[in-house]
Amino acid sequence: MGILTSNKYISSTTVECGGEFQVTLALSAAPDLANVPADMALLIDVSNSVSGAPLTEIKASATRLLNVLSDRLATGDSGLYCCGNRAAVVTYATDGTVVQGLTDDPALLQAAVDSLTAGGNSNLSAGITAAADMLNDGNTGNRKVMFIFTDGRYNAGADPAAAVQSAKDAGIILYFIAVRSSEAADLEAIDNWATSPSSAYVITDFDTADGTFDNFLTNLGNNGLITGSTGIAVTEEVSSEFTILSASAPTMGTVTVTGQQTLTWNIPSLGTDEWQGAALTFNVRHTGNRSGEREVDASIAFTDNESNEATFNNPVIMVDCGQIVYPEPCPEPVDVVSEACEELITVDAGTLSLGLMGRIAQVSVTLANVCPGVRVALAVVLTELDDEGTELQRGMRTLTIPAHNFDGCRDIRVECINFVLPEDTDDTAASACGQRMFRTRVYANVIDSGVLCCNQETPEQ
Repeated sequence: MGILTSNKYISSTTVECGGEFQVTLALSAAPDLANVPADMALLIDVSNSVSGAPLTEIKASATRLLNVLSDRLATGDSGLYCCGNRAAVVTYATDGTVVQGLTDDPALLQAAVDSLTAGGNSNLSAGITAAADMLNDGNTGNRKVMFIFTDGRYNAGADPAAAVQSAKDAGIILYFIAVRSSEAADLEAIDNWATSPSSAYVITDFDTADGTFDNFLTNLGNNGLITGSTGIAVTEEVSSEFTILSASAPTMGTVTVTGQQTLTWNIPSLGTDEWQGAALTFNVRHTGNRSGEREVDASIAFTDNESNEATFNNPVIMVDCGQIVYPEPCPEPVDVVSEACEELITVDAGTLSLGLMGRIAQVSVTLANVCPGVRVALAVVLTELDDEGTELQRGMRTLTIPAHNFDGCRDIRVECINFVLPEDTDDTAASACGQRMFRTRVYANVIDSGVLCCNQETPEQ
């Protein structure tokens, strides 16, 4: 089957400017199913937690997996799996149920998936036990593999850890496909249960940059009849905003870090005789000066002797380089005590300047790449659009943003610049509950530029 999974994970979804995190690359591979056949069980969560749209998505994903297996294995006029390969459909809810036992008939497998409905508690342990018992009773020398569609949560039966270990002891390979449900998937639990290294055997069926299910199906479709993988070289180059600090010893093969952005992972052989996985973890530091979502990869390339194809996902990380500035303090509150059974409360809130009924617009802005020791002059202009699109003046604020003292240039977040917008101006047509359209313009320039006319001397600080 060649390369099956080619995953990339990051240890955190956010990092501060200059912060560090870990990146993990993982591969799994298997022998050619024509020569080393397998018994494969699809174990599917059908508990109440996946009722509705989640089960619809799970059934669609299971169908896609069955279709790829059929494309790779079905031969001749019969359309049956070749070479002794078989698959089954097992479900779990309050208990584990074999919906379709091991068969080489893709039509029976698809009918089993189509018949699934949701209901009952979530007893993952019973499901794993039912699937493992069926695989162990297969009475063949086939390799045994389980694809488990789950959110990793359970509310009935025993802790799945014992059933997982029993399956592993029986030589069953456990792929976990993390799915959506009424709760977020418990990826920590799933990582603990999957075959080791778990990063090679955990697949996320999510429509995000971290989703690896599509890559898995692509790899399976492209590489399904290849015998494992030899002479593997994975070359990773992180983007210029990141630096590779170090790399741990991979579970298989060797790694060489070349320069600050590039490493190469070499594996002599993977999955040629048995289903195998391998993982590499390396440490990365953010060295840029911009906030926002950033792709970790600049590029990643995979090559091997068998011409396997491996597509890695490219996760993004949210970088926070900003110092937050609040230019205005909140108004001082007035504390009021209401005694028991007191029906009337009289409150003197003090004297407010320019206080009118209306709305308050709070404008925030990020000043990009502000260098240390530099003040910034900031102006915000607010206008309102009338029914004909004419702009009406509503206010202007000018502020001095103080200099920061960090080591390098970074983004500065200025939050809560307030504009009072009364409802009773002569040109305001909308009522207090009506829609009003506003437009903002922001201007900024550095104050401490150090630039003077040619014949001027720099003033002493």
